[in-house]
Amino acid sequence: MNKKVLTLCAGFLLAGGLTVPAFAETFEEVAKDAANLENQYYRVRVQEGDGITDKSGWLDADSKDGWSNDADNSTLWTVKKVPGQNGTYGFQLISVLTGEPLSVTVTNADDTKVTYDTFNGDQYALWFENGKGYNGTETAVTSIANGNGGVWWYSLDEVDPVSLTANKLNELLGYGFGLQICQQVIKDGKVDTTKDPVEYSDLKGNVFTGVLFAKAGSNGVTLYQGDENGKQIVLTSEKWGSQAGGTSETGYIFKALTQSQIKELGEKVLATEFTISQPSTVAGEPLEVAVTVKDTRYELVVSIVENVARLTVAESTTDKVADFTYASTADGVTHNTYVKFGLSNAVDYSDFYGKLWNITRVKDGYVASPNCTGDDFIPAAQVALNYPEGQWLYNAELGVFVNRESGKTLELTGLRYVEDEENTYTTGDATYTIAPAGDPSETATIGYLNGYTEDQLKQKAFFIGTPIASTGDTVWLAKAANGKLEFVQEKTDAVEFRLTMADFNAKDDNESVTARNITEYTVWKDKNAGTTEQKNDIVSFHQYTVADAVTGDVLYYNKAQQRFDLGEGKQFNAIVVKNKGNEVYNLLYNVTVANYDADSKTYPTAASAFCNAKKLYGAHSANELVQSDKAYNFTENDIFVVVDADAQQYRGDFSNTGVLDTIKIFRNDDPSYVLYEKGALLTAEDGKTAIEGFLGMENINDPKYADMHAAMLADTAYHANTYRPQYMLAVDADIIPAGKWCEEHQSSTCAHAVPTEGYVTGRYLVNLVDSAKAATAAGIKDADNKFIYEQYQNDEPYYRLGFVQAKHIGDSLIIASTNDTIDLADNSFDKVCTFAFKYVDAEREAFTIETVYNYETAKDDENEITDYDPGYIKYHNGVPVVTPKASEAWVFDLNETSEIPTANETIESAADATISVVAVDGAVIVKGAEGKNVIVSTILGKVVANEVLNSDNETIAAPAGIVVVSVDGESFKVAVK
Repeated sequence: MNKKVLTLCAGFLLAGGLTVPAFAETFEEVAKDAANLENQYYRVRVQEGDGITDKSGWLDADSKDGWSNDADNSTLWTVKKVPGQNGTYGFQLISVLTGEPLSVTVTNADDTKVTYDTFNGDQYALWFENGKGYNGTETAVTSIANGNGGVWWYSLDEVDPVSLTANKLNELLGYGFGLQICQQVIKDGKVDTTKDPVEYSDLKGNVFTGVLFAKAGSNGVTLYQGDENGKQIVLTSEKWGSQAGGTSETGYIFKALTQSQIKELGEKVLATEFTISQPSTVAGEPLEVAVTVKDTRYELVVSIVENVARLTVAESTTDKVADFTYASTADGVTHNTYVKFGLSNAVDYSDFYGKLWNITRVKDGYVASPNCTGDDFIPAAQVALNYPEGQWLYNAELGVFVNRESGKTLELTGLRYVEDEENTYTTGDATYTIAPAGDPSETATIGYLNGYTEDQLKQKAFFIGTPIASTGDTVWLAKAANGKLEFVQEKTDAVEFRLTMADFNAKDDNESVTARNITEYTVWKDKNAGTTEQKNDIVSFHQYTVADAVTGDVLYYNKAQQRFDLGEGKQFNAIVVKNKGNEVYNLLYNVTVANYDADSKTYPTAASAFCNAKKLYGAHSANELVQSDKAYNFTENDIFVVVDADAQQYRGDFSNTGVLDTIKIFRNDDPSYVLYEKGALLTAEDGKTAIEGFLGMENINDPKYADMHAAMLADTAYHANTYRPQYMLAVDADIIPAGKWCEEHQSSTCAHAVPTEGYVTGRYLVNLVDSAKAATAAGIKDADNKFIYEQYQNDEPYYRLGFVQAKHIGDSLIIASTNDTIDLADNSFDKVCTFAFKYVDAEREAFTIETVYNYETAKDDENEITDYDPGYIKYHNGVPVVTPKASEAWVFDLNETSEIPTANETIESAADATISVVAVDGAVIVKGAEGKNVIVSTILGKVVANEVLNSDNETIAAPAGIVVVSVDGESFKVAVK
């Protein structure tokens, strides 16, 4: 029984309206009904004198005199049997209001005080167990004194059941009340108290379902379903037919009828008024629901015939007491009809465990709102029921439904089933459909823009548009003057946007993870044992930074103009692209996500993940992209489409079919300036060739560079299954196809020849960051470090690029001078030898060259982790260098050429532009080096000349092939014919 019903019962009794019963009992007499001993409410009558025939008052703990002349306002008591010594026992009077026993404190002759609260049960007088009489001469906590020192006599009067008024009934729920019709099993003539009464799940003729409303009648109350305008419940003369044998059931049927139907039935309506009586007990139940038909009182009762439970009435045996039993022919067991307050057909909320639900209010079709503020139900058109914002989970620990996306809670208590309507429930004042919407998951991604990897997004571009409801057309975001975004009708005029994942809650330094929204819900752990457990539903989504794919300008909020623009170097919150339907979205920002907790290695639940988010919408009248305050507030034009622009972001149209292309790379703003292998070869101390030439860029139309060889081989580093192809650039390349080879006899036709993998040898372009760091570690200052060219800020250098002899075989590039191997199989980041060509114009011609600026590799317990800084090739004061700043990246273009990528025969000194080395047949000509020491050696390090030149134009004999010319320690490489 719920607390509200108990309060109603006790409160009503105390408020008056009682009839004083006509019998009295002693403690011993009360104790005979042991089952009712501590449940029944009593009033205690008191009388001074020698007998109990003339009662003069009632024991009242709250009265200053300890008793009252007003029975209706005196203290209510229950009786508690208390074991004593040697098998004896006594009784306590327990106050219903305080829960404390009536007690008395006696002062002994030596002024000590003793408190007694347990009475002897076999006396009419209020004697305590120690023999001390309860009279006016002693001091008592609860003073009951007659002033005469005489003995107080007592008796216990059981309080009558109470017929509840319409107002008292309707107070139960505030707008009505409910009745549950249950059954108890009687064993050996007694109720089986080990089991609670069980409500009939399928009771024919039960019109007392749901919320009931009472109105005052002339001899009781009239009852209505729902509210005072609902159908009225009446007892009719229509019968079920045969009843259980040997009982007094009439078989009459209850019905719920409109007023016109009642009028049509006329005399067939036997009763329209009811009395609902509540026993004066702690439990306050079972209730007696009764009607009077022609001066005969009938009580509501359930009859079971042929395993079918049917509601009817039987003649009442006692006034206001629900005590009717019947012998069931179904199982031969005696049952007891037990009626109590509570909504009938109550829902088992475990039905909602472990599933996703859509919640709809039937009367208007409104659905449960994910918005954490405002109305709980909103028009269905405003909620995407197939996605997380329209899906709910049940959390039994909180007793609420929780929105899968926003975290909003919805309390739907007191639900009950609607008969014969699947997934339909009512609370009396409203009816809902709670329909299955799938299963929760720990890896869900539905509801947000998905399906693209980070690598794919680097190559993708998107158009963003918004539909116009009135015309059905879609308008597209385009860039106007000063970075303003406006809407245009033609997609060809629209901005190509690039989306870059911006998920900052990574598990470790090398793993990018999605944002997470976590909702706790309840499932059965062991249904048979009745145990449950809490689980987490995890919905993953990405956040994106949005930028112009061509210019790199970032989407940001222009506070001054109160709109969104595109701007260079701007920053703005990451955007969540959230489904509002199939391929239509809201664009949200300020989304709260569940961040990874490194200590607990978990993702704590994010409360109200989307409730504080804002969204973008298209102000078509102003032709601007603006913001809305809340993600879930209804806003016109907040729906967007995000369409693949089918535009590649990286060049990948050469060297991808097994045939390597030769290219020339030049400045986009001046095609005369071409990248090439510039002289100034550096030799390692051990005599091995380390760097064979720097990367340079000069005007090919300058007569000084008329013979410059600018062609480079575009050798594929990684191309398959990627949206960002990576290439290596080589000169003087020798392409060896797959075949057979005998290493011992250096022959492809030798009998010992074995199958060999094809490979490429040549001088490959590399970022010289490693060489620069090695020189720094050796104590060389930056100013003297030949691998560094100036700095972009303090202690942050620009690194030069150079060509090294290497062999590309399979997924490896093997450096000849050190035998180091670079693994090309992992394309998640650039290597010192790989380059990617990112388009910077809508025509997909011009590009910047991306590579690595810096990296450090370390190992954790399981994996090798690379801390990677991207780099970009910049033309800085006439020298190509690597910068970490994307804004400094130089814009290039390229042409494919049939020219063979070979060595430059004439190479200038980078340190002294007056020195040059020219290769001729069987010799080299060194110009501008008079008085300088010159060493000529083969590529393998054999010295063929070592002399101080006597003129500015000196010819030195040299063997055919690649030779190294060193002038005062600075080296040049040329090809002698």
